[in-house]
Amino acid sequence: MRYETSSADAGSLPGTFRRATVADTARGATKMLLGKAGLSLARRLKWSLMCRWNGWGVVKKPMDPRWLEVLTDPDFKISMDEVRDISSLDTARLANLWIWCSMSESGTMVEVGAFRGGTSLHLSNRWPSRKIFVCDTFEGFASLRLDETLDTGISRGSWCNPDAAAVSRMFAERRRDAVVLAGAFPDSDHDGQIQDVSFAHIDVDIYDSCRNSLEYLSARATPGALFAVNDYLRETTRGVARAVAEFLSRHADWMAIPAFPGQALMLRRSELERRPHR
Repeated sequence: MRYETSSADAGSLPGTFRRATVADTARGATKMLLGKAGLSLARRLKWSLMCRWNGWGVVKKPMDPRWLEVLTDPDFKISMDEVRDISSLDTARLANLWIWCSMSESGTMVEVGAFRGGTSLHLSNRWPSRKIFVCDTFEGFASLRLDETLDTGISRGSWCNPDAAAVSRMFAERRRDAVVLAGAFPDSDHDGQIQDVSFAHIDVDIYDSCRNSLEYLSARATPGALFAVNDYLRETTRGVARAVAEFLSRHADWMAIPAFPGQALMLRRSELERRPHR
């Protein structure tokens, strides 16, 4: 298990801690007061209330969970119990990732935009023996370029988890072959360790990061690689859709298939023709 920073960002992480905001301090105090169990309960309550509030009048018909085998898959259920409080994704998106990751061929897995590492752990739970690269700035969007027209729905202070060491420990405790890369991707892979990518989850929210991730990973992908892109075709993250569209215009052999809710599965056209039954 390794935790690394890029040469460009190695000095920025300590600065993140030195410039801790009042909100960061409050979050730390809350964790200490509630403890691990209390924090999990608080997160679940917050999530439930948020979904109910935002779904009111919008979700006209609830999802029918019958005959969706992935939801009753014992390994999926175990993984969901493990990551539900540390992944920012809902059940539908985690189920999609589980299915797509299951379909991927042998190779390296990558997540760009790992936050607390919950979704990366979910992918690793599907293929525990595979190597996974867990990539995040661990300072939110503070050092990243935001496009003034495409990334207007993004706050620089959002999605900031400065505790990269905790993410590293989480994988080490499970004896997984994981490398945590801290810093702006793909510069954070300064030693060129990422190769033979068979599955990637790109959850970066903004135009530049999505474009750079797609170009970098596709150049290091296996022939049958599958990429999952989060926040696709969403107005607040329209930079993601733009980055995907531009990538497809430059790489005619790739295609993107939209998936509810707010995801895209990307693969080479030849791969779709090779295994249509899968």
